[in-house]
Amino acid sequence: MPTSAFKPCDILLPRCGIDMSKWAVIACDQHTSEPEYWNRVQRAVTNVPSAYYMMLPEHRYRDANIDELISGTRSAMDAYLRGDVFNTVLDSYVIVERTLYNGKVRQGIVGAIDLELYDPAPHPDSTVRGTEAVVPERLPLRIRLREDATIDMPHVLLMTDERFNFTSEELQSLELLYDFELMEGGGHITGRRLPSDSTIRVPSSDLLLVGDGNHSVASAKACWERAKPTLSAEARESHPLRFALAEVVSIHDASMEFEPIHRIVFGCEPQRLLETMTREIPGGEEIGYAYNGHAGLIHVPSLGAVQTFLDAYSERGHIDYIHGDDVAVRLSRESGALSIILPAINKSGFFELVRRDGAFPRKAFSIGSARDKRYYLECRRLTL
Repeated sequence: MPTSAFKPCDILLPRCGIDMSKWAVIACDQHTSEPEYWNRVQRAVTNVPSAYYMMLPEHRYRDANIDELISGTRSAMDAYLRGDVFNTVLDSYVIVERTLYNGKVRQGIVGAIDLELYDPAPHPDSTVRGTEAVVPERLPLRIRLREDATIDMPHVLLMTDERFNFTSEELQSLELLYDFELMEGGGHITGRRLPSDSTIRVPSSDLLLVGDGNHSVASAKACWERAKPTLSAEARESHPLRFALAEVVSIHDASMEFEPIHRIVFGCEPQRLLETMTREIPGGEEIGYAYNGHAGLIHVPSLGAVQTFLDAYSERGHIDYIHGDDVAVRLSRESGALSIILPAINKSGFFELVRRDGAFPRKAFSIGSARDKRYYLECRRLTL
């Protein structure tokens, strides 16, 4: 990637002796309607160092004690920085190989993106762009979690249109940083250090697209914009808040599969809602639905039209965004729940489509299934 857009940095990793399978936990925005998943994670990491204590699962965002929960994440970060938890990998990238649930291997590069070159909307001049509109109501709490945080942990996946061509010999020559099984069926992961002075070439690209974690990058950008006026011109050049840790993957990787993100409406009258939707936004594109053992197809103009309709409806019901057909169908069996099951987006020509048409509607697609989401693992200091 261009040096100005994607950089090596000092990366924090748990020291030798810490159980990595309990350290790494999946992205906060997964399993939002499955609290039992997070209950299992919490039991698994009791009394051991874990990234779980530095993050907050999104299903907890509506808890009455949210201020206390946010304070707890900051306390854990500070305690881990003060304690004997981290080793520092100086001025490096990390090359990641993740064996996914389906057995395919996804290769990526972890480094720091420059938030000065990021735009949540796909502005034609920005090097790092969002691919989907953000959900505005999800930003304020994400920003609260980011501001005053002392550690940056990424679940962000950025896409490049270039192919990675690391040879097995090149990879084997690099220092092995970690090699372990991820919890809850997350597959296997290895990480190798790529020093900034290595002769192994990091691919270059004039455009990086946010595939997963757009809200996290947008929140980091908002925190940086708030901090900038308080800093001198010299300090702005290298301040930690200017950057965000992320993993870059190639859209051409065979493991890169775009999965749809389904909508589920709780607290509604499913049949009446379906009738209203087909009456107000009739169209030709097929999408599925499921509720209380019923399933079928309706026709709508576009995903954007569905999202606009649901935004207006959300005042009367709670809407969640669900990964996985099986999860959407299972949750649709709950009383007063309607799942809207969407088709996948074809990744062929994806970059050209974003260059031409701009962002997709929010939560339009996901990279892989819920099990394959990025786990919090590598960290970076946000304080000088």
